[in-house]
Amino acid sequence: MRNSINLIVVIVVFIVAPNVFAEDAKPLSEKHPNISTNTLREITWKELIPEGLTREKMRKGKSIVEDKQFGIFYDVSVFKPRDDLHGQLVRIGGFTLPLEMDGEKSVEFLLVPFVGACIHVPPPPPIQIIYVKFPEGYKSRALYDAVWVTGRMATKNGKYNLDFVDGEEEIQVGYSLNAAAVEPISL
Repeated sequence: MRNSINLIVVIVVFIVAPNVFAEDAKPLSEKHPNISTNTLREITWKELIPEGLTREKMRKGKSIVEDKQFGIFYDVSVFKPRDDLHGQLVRIGGFTLPLEMDGEKSVEFLLVPFVGACIHVPPPPPIQIIYVKFPEGYKSRALYDAVWVTGRMATKNGKYNLDFVDGEEEIQVGYSLNAAAVEPISL
């Protein structure tokens, strides 16, 4: 009986998987006709750091705050977002931390550069966290889902509350993005 079930699972995976991965292979303009690839700029997390912001300046821009869960507060005058990214249509990969849900879909989330950022360790600097609003909603496959997010970038500092099992923490954010598309990254 167990071998029969395993065989059925294998058959289903071979039938369904190619269709799932075929969607990833389609060009972005085919999947989302409202996005012009001529103006789309794929960016990396490193590109979110302003030129001239050294590790030494970053260290000086952090303060220890005893009443915060993570104990770190960032000076936003040191961690300024790059103004030249404001209004740009961008695509960036990262990991989701849901903020607001609509049923099973996340309509607002934080996009972070590595798994567990903001949860188990002090949060990255604000210029390494993006607040994403996606009214269509994204149904996560797992906590810390790896995704591509495409949309209009806004460069302004903000603060958002991230809920934990044992409370909440105010997270400083340097960028926001109104998403036109959120797609899983196939690993």
